[in-house]
Amino acid sequence: MNSKQSILIYCTDWCEYLHDLVDLLQRNNQPYSFFNTRYIQSIQGTWELSKINDFSLPILSIDGHLYTHPDLLKVQQLLDHRNWLNKIDKDLYGKIN
Repeated sequence: MNSKQSILIYCTDWCEYLHDLVDLLQRNNQPYSFFNTRYIQSIQGTWELSKINDFSLPILSIDGHLYTHPDLLKVQQLLDHRNWLNKIDKDLYGKIN
């Protein structure tokens, strides 16, 4: 999976929201990577983590787009849209771009 087609989670601790988010990703068979923000300095070289307060965590990156503490319904909509795009790519081009 390349960096444009990936799901990354940036957070400090496993809170209830994070459990729900991971459950949602697993139900949708979506692989993801988790990064503990205590041990990294920036997100994709874009956001300085020292400037982000804990209330905006977790930060979710879906295919290079960053979302701060997104609503789970919004995440489901993003996953549905992502799956639809992948299906179109596969049907039209025989592969997922």
